Amino acid sequence: MVPIEYILQIYKIAKQWFDYPIIVVIVCLIGRTTILKKKNMVLGFAVRTGDYLHYIAVKKRLTGKGHGTQLFKKIYPHINYLNVKIKLRRAIAFYKKFGFKIKNKEQWITGKRYLMVKNS
Repeated sequence: MVPIEYILQIYKIAKQWFDYPIIVVIVCLIGRTTILKKKNMVLGFAVRTGDYLHYIAVKKRLTGKGHGTQLFKKIYPHINYLNVKIKLRRAIAFYKKFGFKIKNKEQWITGKRYLMVKNS
């Protein structure tokens, strides 16, 4: 379970990236959340249930500094599926670098997404 002192920090990061940040927090509370932190400051988080990655994000001001890669490497062994917005080309390329491939296109309330699966 996510320590309560991190919930507000996760929400603030989720507001930077996701359309419905409160849903991100709810999923954090019921899923398995991995937190990347420095001292008591949350730098990023990833949330999964089973082998499905729901959310991964780092603070916007920290993008491009390797924090996302560091976080993804922590959860990589535990995930086989994820969805990514079609317009997020850098994210798609990032996941492909780790051996994920596009399985199909799906329509979500937040827009068109690719379902990506880990190559076996």
